[in-house]
Amino acid sequence: MSENEATTTEAPKKPRIHDTDFVKACLSCKSASEVADAVGLTVESVAARARKLRKAGVKLPAFPRSRQGINVDALNTLIESGVPND
Repeated sequence: MSENEATTTEAPKKPRIHDTDFVKACLSCKSASEVADAVGLTVESVAARARKLRKAGVKLPAFPRSRQGINVDALNTLIESGVPND
């Protein structure tokens, strides 16, 4: 193998998304994961990009946060029942 050949595989490059296209995706999607799917970025990249734009003064609406299926009532009932720790 010559010195010019890469010895490691490079990670696939993220697509370059113009701010206008990113904002349009944010306005048409209901969650950060939908935006990520629409523009080909990770959810973390979408969140970071949205934070950066908001910090710059762009009035980008926040996505609603989910409780990820936490049954608050059931957990509070368990706590109130006084179940001892195992």
